[in-house]
Amino acid sequence: MEALMDQVWTVLKQQLETNQFLSGGAVLMVLGAAAAICRNVPGRIWDWITHRAFIEFEIPMKDNAFYWFNDWLAEQPYSKNWARWLTVRTKKKKKNSYDGDESDTDVSIILSPAPGRHWLFWRGFFIIVDRERKENENGSSGNGGGNSFSIPRETFNVSILTWRRSVVVELLQAACAFANPPEDDRVSIYIPCYGGQWDDDFKRRPRPLDSVILRDGVMGGLVADVRTFLSKEDWYIERGIPYRRGYMLHGGPGNGKSSAVMAVCSELKLDICIVNLGTSSIGDDDLRKLFAEVPENSAVLIEDIDCVFEQREQTKDNESKITFSGLLNAIDGVAASEGRVLFMTTNHIDKLDEALIRAGRCDVHLLIENADAGQGRQLFLRFFPGEEKLATTFGDLVGQNNLCMAALQGHLLKHATDAGSAVSHFSEIVNESQAADEGSEGTQGDLGFQAEVCVGEDA
Repeated sequence: MEALMDQVWTVLKQQLETNQFLSGGAVLMVLGAAAAICRNVPGRIWDWITHRAFIEFEIPMKDNAFYWFNDWLAEQPYSKNWARWLTVRTKKKKKNSYDGDESDTDVSIILSPAPGRHWLFWRGFFIIVDRERKENENGSSGNGGGNSFSIPRETFNVSILTWRRSVVVELLQAACAFANPPEDDRVSIYIPCYGGQWDDDFKRRPRPLDSVILRDGVMGGLVADVRTFLSKEDWYIERGIPYRRGYMLHGGPGNGKSSAVMAVCSELKLDICIVNLGTSSIGDDDLRKLFAEVPENSAVLIEDIDCVFEQREQTKDNESKITFSGLLNAIDGVAASEGRVLFMTTNHIDKLDEALIRAGRCDVHLLIENADAGQGRQLFLRFFPGEEKLATTFGDLVGQNNLCMAALQGHLLKHATDAGSAVSHFSEIVNESQAADEGSEGTQGDLGFQAEVCVGEDA
């Protein structure tokens, strides 16, 4: 074997010494291999350093932390002073004036670094931010076809020069604190966007409980029930019960069903995710994704559900792609999120199918009735503090008629400068409300927390 190898080497040596083409090619091959190795050395060294000296983490666009980090990044000195390739994000903000002028809507513009690699320092830590943007071909799924469209999806890949994992948490906490300052106690309103994702559309000032005047005990009972649910997560888990609770607020129009939801969420510091089932922009798959990814500390609100489905059929002139079975599966299907509070409102609960309002989907039915004397008196005193005698008279008149709270409020706004006139012209509101009274649900029942806890079987 050794003799054979010696012969091979002798032949190669002779060829390299006498054959210029072979010897030149061998030299080029060696030099090319060496160049390729040298070219990869810096990258390999950098990868070795980053994997051992840096802590890396990813922030996907579907998580709220993406928007916290985006807002925080926009305020860093690098973004304000040196970055030249920027991405624009806008936020609506309401400017309220209290001097009699009309309020106007303003927009805050956030300029953050565009997709690419960015280097910056934070609290002495060296940070590398890679912002990636991909165009995913996707469409609003629904049931029917529909044109597909390109949805940009972004991700922050962040590397921090440190050995301590706690720095990652500190950075995200700083971003969260910046995007959600403690003094900002407003309620975030989420709406669906393309691809079955939630968009933080705007914020609203919290609504005090006493600003929504319902019958005695109703508002307090509703808040207590939601608060109890939120505190019993372990209780549900121990018993294998899905940690979800649904509320159906029903009654005549204009009695404060949606306002009650806003007040409850404000009191319990819950954001609100509003789903409009009548729109054609979302379908069954989108709705399922939305319910599967409800933001933490949020309640879902579906208003006037009787306008979309009557029993199991869609109402006329309804452009929705959502089917009744798709709605049921989204509410409590396998993919439905845990820890979720769902509010639904309707003016006609009798039009809804039993499968929708059964226990597990709507655990509590709450009748929001037309105004009684006590509500009339309280509402009058909110407009005219101290007018106790006129408030009692006004309340007695309210108790003798079948009037909704919206009609009463409109009447008091009309006579907001004269308490006596509001009482003496009470007949106006009676005449104006006759048509609305024909569709109301009456005022029978107790004045307490009129909640019916449902018990039923799966449909």
